[in-house]
Amino acid sequence: MGQQVSRVYGSLVKRPIQRYNVEHRAQKVISKIENPNAPAMRAPMYQTDRQILDQIRQSNPDLGKDIKRRDDVLHTHLRDVYVTSKDPPGIDPPEQSRRQIHPDRPLPTSRDGNPEAFIPGMLRIDNRKKAPRGKVTLEQAMTLLTDHAIKPEVNTAQSLADTYRLNPETVEHALKHFKLFKVHIPAETEKPKFDPLAAGKDWVVDTKDDIKESYKLLEERREHRLKLKKIDEERKKRQLTLESGKKN
Repeated sequence: MGQQVSRVYGSLVKRPIQRYNVEHRAQKVISKIENPNAPAMRAPMYQTDRQILDQIRQSNPDLGKDIKRRDDVLHTHLRDVYVTSKDPPGIDPPEQSRRQIHPDRPLPTSRDGNPEAFIPGMLRIDNRKKAPRGKVTLEQAMTLLTDHAIKPEVNTAQSLADTYRLNPETVEHALKHFKLFKVHIPAETEKPKFDPLAAGKDWVVDTKDDIKESYKLLEERREHRLKLKKIDEERKKRQLTLESGKKN
């Protein structure tokens, strides 16, 4: 009972009072915050933080004044500790700023971007290093498989082995068990236009089984209606019999 009363009180009394003229009051607070000439407003504080701050102010009332007062001693220290740097005499500043190049660790001469940094380590190709005899790099292996896939009758295992100086048996196994991925784009098929006003498949009975099921359902409904009608007639007869007996 108490919860129901509190809900009714909150919905009919408390909430309308809280929301009375709420737009005007909100606009008034916003105008105070946006006014540059108005005094600064601090964020609201928790009750416990406010109590602690009041206790500190009561125990040490000069704390706020010390924060706002300028300390001449600290200001003097900051003014004295000022670092200036000057170049030694006899050294040209451009010559000093020029970085010395180590002969064993030379800097790169090209200032272009290094796209290899964005390639995974297994896919990077270093053209400066050559594969030893009997081996191929990853780029050469991909080229080898691609050439065989395009023209297998020309680029046979023996011809590729002679070109890349490989073992013919190894090349034959590689061509048999390794293939490159191919992109297969299926042909676009024309989709039939959809007519929202056309009857759907479930709307129309188009099979003999569906016709039989629908006919059976109609028969069951008709029998059910007849049964209800018969029950209603019997109920009316009993009611008339009772009324005639009471009159007699």
